[in-house]
Amino acid sequence: LPYGESPRGQSGAGATVSEESKKEEEGISIGQAMRTRSLWLLVVAGGLGALASNMVFVHLVAYATDVNIPATVAASFISVIGIFNIIGKLGMGFFSDRYGIKLALIICFGLGAAMMFWVSQASTLWMFYLFASLFGFAYAGWIPLFPAMAAQLFGLKSMSAVVGFQTAGNNLGGAAGAFFAGYIFDVTESYKLAFILAGVLLVLAVLLNLIIKGPQKKVYAVFGEVP
Repeated sequence: LPYGESPRGQSGAGATVSEESKKEEEGISIGQAMRTRSLWLLVVAGGLGALASNMVFVHLVAYATDVNIPATVAASFISVIGIFNIIGKLGMGFFSDRYGIKLALIICFGLGAAMMFWVSQASTLWMFYLFASLFGFAYAGWIPLFPAMAAQLFGLKSMSAVVGFQTAGNNLGGAAGAFFAGYIFDVTESYKLAFILAGVLLVLAVLLNLIIKGPQKKVYAVFGEVP
């Protein structure tokens, strides 16, 4: 059937089942979603991911030059991240369709955390290129999975508002990551502590994704049950 069209000619129990299925597919409102633990866990996890990725985009080249890698070479790391960004989006999209969105998110955040710990100790060219490849894959992988997870948890009724709310969390996390990495460098004269902290926060993002409940027919709110 065309999207949104109901079966015609149904009556009795069959029609009732169809209407109930349609209602479940529509999902819940943004207000109801904001009363759930799952949305807040999703927002915080996305914000932590943006915090780590913006640390990388803003400060990676400066960090690499601090360990005597030429600036022109260090700038190429961002290009490598972009190339593997494409691979990560496509690859983890296929993976999530087959094995589930939550597992794909956990893998991406786990790989991202490992790479942040890795780059904090990087000192040679090949170590930075390996970081750029795998972090680019991981970072790209988790970006398109959040809207899909939102739809799976809360339905399609208010998906745009839910994704917008989650994206606002990403923006706050990204701004904080760029700022605090610079602040930590000003205090310690090194980016190592900042990247280690980002790795720890991505581990926290893995844990948050592990405890997100869903998908399920009813979303359980902090205060009672959302109808």
